[in-house]
Amino acid sequence: MSQFKKFTLLSLSLLFVFSCSDETTYFDQEAEEAFKEKIDQNSVSVTDLTELNSVLNFDQAGVVDLVTNTTSTSGKSFSNAKGNELAGDYPLTLVATLDAPRPNFDGFDNLAATHVAINGDVAYVTYNTAGLGYAGAMYIIDIADPQNPVVLSGILYYADLNSVVYNEGHAYVVGGFDAGESLTNAFIGKIPVAGNTIDNDNITYGIQDGFNVPDVAIQNDKVIVGSGTNGLLIAYDKATMTKLYDTPVTDIRSLSVKDNTIAVLDASSGVKFMDPDFNLVNEIAISSDFGVDEKRTITHFGENVLVAEGSNGAGVYNASTGAFIEYLPIILDPDGIEAVNKVTNAVSVNEDVVFMANGGAGLALFKGTGSTADPYGVIDLAGSINYVASKGDYLFAAAGLGGFKVIKMNKPSSELQERCAVSPVYNGTNVLNVNVGEDLSYSGSRSFRALTINGSLLLCGSWTVRDGIDIGNNALFELSGSMTLARNDRRRNITVGEGATFRIEDGNLVIWGDLILEDNSSLEFIGTNSVTVHGSVIRSSSATVSGNFDDTEGKF
Repeated sequence: MSQFKKFTLLSLSLLFVFSCSDETTYFDQEAEEAFKEKIDQNSVSVTDLTELNSVLNFDQAGVVDLVTNTTSTSGKSFSNAKGNELAGDYPLTLVATLDAPRPNFDGFDNLAATHVAINGDVAYVTYNTAGLGYAGAMYIIDIADPQNPVVLSGILYYADLNSVVYNEGHAYVVGGFDAGESLTNAFIGKIPVAGNTIDNDNITYGIQDGFNVPDVAIQNDKVIVGSGTNGLLIAYDKATMTKLYDTPVTDIRSLSVKDNTIAVLDASSGVKFMDPDFNLVNEIAISSDFGVDEKRTITHFGENVLVAEGSNGAGVYNASTGAFIEYLPIILDPDGIEAVNKVTNAVSVNEDVVFMANGGAGLALFKGTGSTADPYGVIDLAGSINYVASKGDYLFAAAGLGGFKVIKMNKPSSELQERCAVSPVYNGTNVLNVNVGEDLSYSGSRSFRALTINGSLLLCGSWTVRDGIDIGNNALFELSGSMTLARNDRRRNITVGEGATFRIEDGNLVIWGDLILEDNSSLEFIGTNSVTVHGSVIRSSSATVSGNFDDTEGKF
């Protein structure tokens, strides 16, 4: 007989508790239909755009700092000398914080984000409810325009949604549901999302013995589902959502699929590698304490796997041989955090960058992967970081009570890199001063603290500036690419001095503050450009603005 346990997301760590029976139960069509009818009756589509977009919070939108004067748990320092810090390699900007939905229904007052699936510029975010009771949601967010994210569709459930994966026009969600006297509470839902709108009338459900499901993955024509303690690894037919086969696994925490290999994180023993028929191919024995029912992730990258191992940080292992390579340590920021809150809950890899969700120790960034990964810094985000996922140009982080953060990495496109190749890459400090008579030109992707230009400067690439841009009298500043200045709760200005020129060619400029054009200054646009001013445009009567550009906020 199954013991009742529950998935829950706490403020300091992403926890789940779940169970299923030791024996597989296959449900007949009548039981399937009864379950579908009951769960359908307990779901509500959200179509009102005002309600949907009320979850978007822009209070801290804009430039995100990376704290690099920190140390790891080993005491290893990786800071630059204070006052002589290099410009940062990662010009990150916070698009928005996604607050938990708070609909006017009983039971939906304690939702927390659990997972995200990313498909291009669209994100599918799931929620469950902490503590007793079942309530959850899935929201679809379009982030193609990072200055104007839009929530497109949503569905609320009197059910926990613990994980989601997207594949070929469908979002596959897994979770648990209070089914009363039913044989099962654990389910998977195949939700059509054509046009990024949820089709609530054509959702297909699969059910299994147990109370909850923590993770789901796609492998070719199958959907792979992992239930929890004393649970099962189950394969469903992707087209029909009928069960194909299963195998028992003691304590599944997460799944990762690469090509024809399924990696299963079993907290009782380590990582099990299985072929598509669930035959055991290889194992990595891991003795770390994964905690009681705490969520931990496993991530494929290259020939290795990364395992979130709680207080040990992230373990790096060779997937073929099982050989241990190294631990990526927990980077502390700030100091003085209690040991119980220094835990790696999740790991994500994006090209040559590793992100580690380290609870109260924040969201760490490592450069490189495997044996070449080196600690770089901690991303300055409010809240305890429980989960992280990254793909393409975006990074998503669940920050406990701080909400679900949507961050743009601002990677320069290949076309922009080619355009900028004529200029040397900038490798200087994060405060750039261009003196009178100097004529400088740089390319790259960097984060600055401040720019002061009294001579001539060309920046070609992707840039952020934290504290302000001052273009002195008769100076010249040319920008090709993208630049973001400041953030919503810490606004700063661009000042174009008397007789100075600010020239933008095929650029995208975002200012969280004012644009000040002094006497006889000029703002020139060449090619295709976009300007977003969240403050005011303060313009002298003798200042000139020429060329074509998209004034996104209507400030000119």
